[in-house]
Amino acid sequence: MTAIIFTYVPNLSGVSDVLWYALIAAVTTTVSPMILSHFNNKNTREDRAADWARQDAIAKRASDAANTLIEGGRKATAVAAETNQKLDVIHVLVNSNMTAAMQSELVAVTAQLALIREVMEMNTTAGRKPSVDTLAVEKAAVVKVAELTASLNDRLKIQKQPAVAAEQAEAKAKGQE
Repeated sequence: MTAIIFTYVPNLSGVSDVLWYALIAAVTTTVSPMILSHFNNKNTREDRAADWARQDAIAKRASDAANTLIEGGRKATAVAAETNQKLDVIHVLVNSNMTAAMQSELVAVTAQLALIREVMEMNTTAGRKPSVDTLAVEKAAVVKVAELTASLNDRLKIQKQPAVAAEQAEAKAKGQE
C-alpha cells in the first residue's frame, strides 16, 4: 500500500518531499492499527461464534444424554413395577397354596386326633388303659393342631395387611389423578 501511495504522490511545487514523507508515515501509522484492529476484531468475533457453537453442541449432547438417562430410568421403573406386580401375584399364589395345604393338614390332624380320642374312649369303656404310644400320639396331635391353628391365624392377619395396604395405595393413587 505504501508503494502505491509513493508512486501516486503528485508533484506539488510548494510542498517539500519531507513533508510528504511525514504525511504518508502519519497516515500509514494511523490507518494500519485501524486495519489490524478491524481484522483482529473480525477474527475474535469468528472465534467467539465458533466457540459458542461448540458449547451449544456440547450442551445439546449433554441434554440428549440426560434425556436418555431419564428415559432409561423411567423404563427401569416401569419394568420394576411390572416385575413387582408379577412377584406379588406369585407371592399370593404361593401363600394361598401354602395356606390351603396347611388348612388341609389341620383338617387331617384334627380328624386323626378325633379318631385317637375315640379309640382311647373305647378302650377306657372296655376297661383298658390307653397305651403310652397312643398317649404320645394324642399329645403330638394336640400340639400340631395348636401350631397349625396359630400359623393359619398369623397367615390370615398377614394376608389382610397387604390387601388393606393395597386398597389404601389404590385410593391414594385415584385421589392424586
